[in-house]
Amino acid sequence: MPDAGKIEARPAQTSEKPANFTNASPFPNRREEDMVATVVLAVAALAMVAFLVSMLGLMQVYGPK
Repeated sequence: MPDAGKIEARPAQTSEKPANFTNASPFPNRREEDMVATVVLAVAALAMVAFLVSMLGLMQVYGPK
């Protein structure tokens, strides 16, 4: 293979994004549907906590004596 030679890297003097630059992220922006899913999950978690608290209350009232 031929010798590629030495490549000299030079740092840029300034750094700014181009005027026509768009988001380069592979993930899409959050939409309203994501907020609905978050609210549904939060309500489900709250329901589970309420169920556990009620079961602990029942265990205190009707637990082993």
